[in-house]
Amino acid sequence: MLNLTCASGDFDVVFAPAGSPCGYDELIGNSVVVRVGGVEVAAASVEDVLRSKEEVGREKDARAALVLKAFLRERPT
Repeated sequence: MLNLTCASGDFDVVFAPAGSPCGYDELIGNSVVVRVGGVEVAAASVEDVLRSKEEVGREKDARAALVLKAFLRERPT
């Protein structure tokens, strides 16, 4: 995993996603396309990122999970 920081905030590049035993094949169905530096890439959905954060169980991931849960509660449907 690479933990990066950019002008928009923290940016993690994960090579083996926690909470997804089948790896990226399991995540692609819920992925979203985002533009990074002019290139479109598939990114894990917020729900899948949350599941991964909860699976890992580190303190920093638990804090991030609280933010993600609040985002999911408050986002428009």
